[in-house]
Amino acid sequence: MKEDTVQQQRQVAPGGVPAGFGVLGEGFPSPSAAAAAAAAANTGLALGVAAAAAAAAPASTLWLVDSETQNCLTPAVPWGPQVNAAAAVQQHHAAELQHLEFLKQRRQQQLLLLQQQQAQQQHIHEQQLRQQLLMQQHTPLQHSTNPQVLQHHLQLQQLQQQQQQQQLQQQQLQHIISQQLLREQQSQREAEEQLARQLLQQQELLKQQELLQHQKLLQQQGLLQQHELLQRQELHEQRELQQQQQQQQQQQQQQDLQQEELLQQVVQEQATAALSSAAAVSLPDSRKEQQQQQQQQQVLLLLQNEQQQEEQRIGAPGKQQIL
Repeated sequence: MKEDTVQQQRQVAPGGVPAGFGVLGEGFPSPSAAAAAAAAANTGLALGVAAAAAAAAPASTLWLVDSETQNCLTPAVPWGPQVNAAAAVQQHHAAELQHLEFLKQRRQQQLLLLQQQQAQQQHIHEQQLRQQLLMQQHTPLQHSTNPQVLQHHLQLQQLQQQQQQQQLQQQQLQHIISQQLLREQQSQREAEEQLARQLLQQQELLKQQELLQHQKLLQQQGLLQQHELLQRQELHEQRELQQQQQQQQQQQQQQDLQQEELLQQVVQEQATAALSSAAAVSLPDSRKEQQQQQQQQQVLLLLQNEQQQEEQRIGAPGKQQIL
């Protein structure tokens, strides 16, 4: 029985708290080396992604050029900042996951501590039952006059009181630890939910950014198509103007030739009229009048042709300026 008491006193700390528990004063064991190595690998992977994205960012600028490699439009928005932001988000997520893994390991350690505490409580309870049986077997010792027996009986009572106090303290510690575990579980659950919400929000933001980039790309493609259509229209209009100018030049040349021919005819007719003026004196007056009318008509035709030519010459530069 004394040996049992000595073993119990060795297992209990001076303050009445079991020395095997790491709750009040004793630190928790550090995370395993494998978990630390995995976390470091994840962090290195995130940093490698960020470095690769930063190196590839300047080369990811998109340029739009028309079909004839002329009139380059403004460069599109580079993808570099968005890639860097995505890499930073991934790095932040890796750190949060590492923190959650640490909390998970800590919770597992606390559960192991609770199991150890329950085992120790069961062992103490078994010892108490044994002592109670011994006390029941030695109940006549209370009325004994032997001082050693009385002292032994007092020691047993003190030991029983200490065990009761230790049991109460252990129950209180178990209650405190269970509350801490509940709070940590709740905080971890809230952190996981918050992390899930953040991930969803960031995914939505990335989708929106991709949609905006796609819309901008479509707009730039539409501008490029409009630019090409305008160039084609300008080329078609220039060709039509050239054809019209060529037709006008051909018409002008034909009119000039016709006027020259008419002038030559008039000159010839005047010459023939001058030669035949002597013979024309003997002609009747009616015939002279007909010749004069014909000459007047020819002169009027010449004047009309000259006026039309001047109008065409004046109107052609005006049309070109309007076009």
